[in-house]
Amino acid sequence: LVNSYKVAVDKSRFEDVLSGKFKVEKQYHLIPVQYLYKRINDGFIYETYQRTFGKGRRFVVGIGVQQLPSYLKAYLFPLLKDYDMVNALPSITNQLVKGLHYETLNLYATQRNKFFKQTFHKTDLTYKEQKKVCLSVMFGANLNGQSMRDIVGDMCRLKDALPKLQNLKSDLEDLTTILSWDSRYEDLWNKAEHNNKRFLALVAQHYEDLILQSVEKYCKLNNHSVSVLMFDGFMSEDEIDLGNLNRFIKTDTGFSIELIYKE
Repeated sequence: LVNSYKVAVDKSRFEDVLSGKFKVEKQYHLIPVQYLYKRINDGFIYETYQRTFGKGRRFVVGIGVQQLPSYLKAYLFPLLKDYDMVNALPSITNQLVKGLHYETLNLYATQRNKFFKQTFHKTDLTYKEQKKVCLSVMFGANLNGQSMRDIVGDMCRLKDALPKLQNLKSDLEDLTTILSWDSRYEDLWNKAEHNNKRFLALVAQHYEDLILQSVEKYCKLNNHSVSVLMFDGFMSEDEIDLGNLNRFIKTDTGFSIELIYKE
């Protein structure tokens, strides 16, 4: 895999942010902007990525564009288009074992809004909170644990959602057990130190990056640029035919994944 990426830069936009002409939402958002500004060379920022445990997600080395909040990426790099996998980790997890069908997990992976409506319609949780709750459950959070309390505050807010969330948790625990028996994942099972929560995350993220590799392969074949890697997507200066890309990913990896352009 190519491990050298470059992003074209408009220095004046960085200077707008650093001078205060363009206001940041949080003062600590200035730190990566300052760091990246110093790294501009010949009109570009050059980046490399490293992989978790030799498999899984690729994280930018040091501070990179990948780590900027969305509103700053949009302002600093107006020519870059943001392409994103829809509901990436649930969709991948739902397709890991061919022939197995978990009703609640399948609903969450394929009809997320319907699942949210069925699960949270009697609660006052915001859409963002609903997403955080479900992703926490996906990767092993206890329904009455501290990580869940950090998201929802008063646990009474989750009362009416617990039956569906418990069904989702049960599906995922069963799936994780089956995957842990599969010799293909023995190295990830060992790297997770036999921790189910960590193991499922590593397996899902391993395939997430394989799909991202497939994206890069498609872009290379069609002379498209890839400027920034995100965990569940990428940024490019080019207009890309996402219908063709989604079909290529299916043929190349076996996964049905939908990439969309994020406004």
